[in-house]
Amino acid sequence: MLNKFITLLDFFFLSAKEYQDVVDINAAYSIRSFFVGQAQLNAEVEKEKKEYVDALNKQEIAEQELETMKQQYKKLYEEVIIAKKDQDELNSLKLKEEELLGRIFNDSYGSDKEWKLEMELDLLGQRKDRINAAYVRWRGARVYLDYAIKQLSWSARRWAQISTHHVTVLVVSSPFPC
Repeated sequence: MLNKFITLLDFFFLSAKEYQDVVDINAAYSIRSFFVGQAQLNAEVEKEKKEYVDALNKQEIAEQELETMKQQYKKLYEEVIIAKKDQDELNSLKLKEEELLGRIFNDSYGSDKEWKLEMELDLLGQRKDRINAAYVRWRGARVYLDYAIKQLSWSARRWAQISTHHVTVLVVSSPFPC
């Protein structure tokens, strides 16, 4: 929002400068008319007026954008205030619920059996995760083993070919990337 305000100030100063240019050219209009042709003078005046109108338009657009941002800020601020109130209300209701449950169950709600079952469930979940991780590692090892077997098989066949053909130049590329 600060950037929009600075932009608005820039456009305000630009509008003031362009207005001063129009005033200056109109003030010097009679004196310059002796030295410069009427068409050229009119073109300069129109150019300055157009620049002034463009600067005013930009300033107006920036003012509208700033006003829109102010309205959005107010709306968002109100929403934050409402959300904060809702959050506070929710927290107070949670405290009331805890207090009520504590009074009903004498601050010891939840039985030992329930606690043991929750602990067992947690342990079984951890065990399942370890088994899944081991399965993934074994599966990866199997893929690597298959790949190694294929490479060894290829190299054994190649050495057999080399020994039967008495090849002296060993320039052969493997079909497997290293």
